[in-house]
Amino acid sequence: MKAKIIIIFLALSLMTTLGGCEFESSDNGDLDGMWHLERVDTLGHGSLNYKEKHLYWSFQNNLMQTNNTEKAEFFIYRFSHVGDSLIITEPRISDRDLGDTLLIDISPISKYGINSTRESFYIERLNGSDLVLDNKWLRLVFRKF
Repeated sequence: MKAKIIIIFLALSLMTTLGGCEFESSDNGDLDGMWHLERVDTLGHGSLNYKEKHLYWSFQNNLMQTNNTEKAEFFIYRFSHVGDSLIITEPRISDRDLGDTLLIDISPISKYGINSTRESFYIERLNGSDLVLDNKWLRLVFRKF
């Protein structure tokens, strides 16, 4: 009898604990994860090879991060991924101690191919290993890291 009561108590405790949890999931599909920026094509004006540079974009839920692992430089953004569209907004310096300051001067993030505080890209290709983004001026080529 005591064993039954203990099992029922444990089961109720487990259900109560799990019932209070929210599991966040993402419907970003292949976009989620870390991407190495390998090339930036200035449409009609040439190409910059970034294969040897350590510039990365990372996606999870509705947050994006760009970082340069050589300089320990991190920026965070909000993003929206709907169909073949990627919209990046609210660039911030990633610094939890200072409150993730909103960027006004976007020059520090231009090397990542982001040239405004609201950037819209067309997703030309997205699969488990390749990502290609286009806007009016640039084509960004990534490889999954």
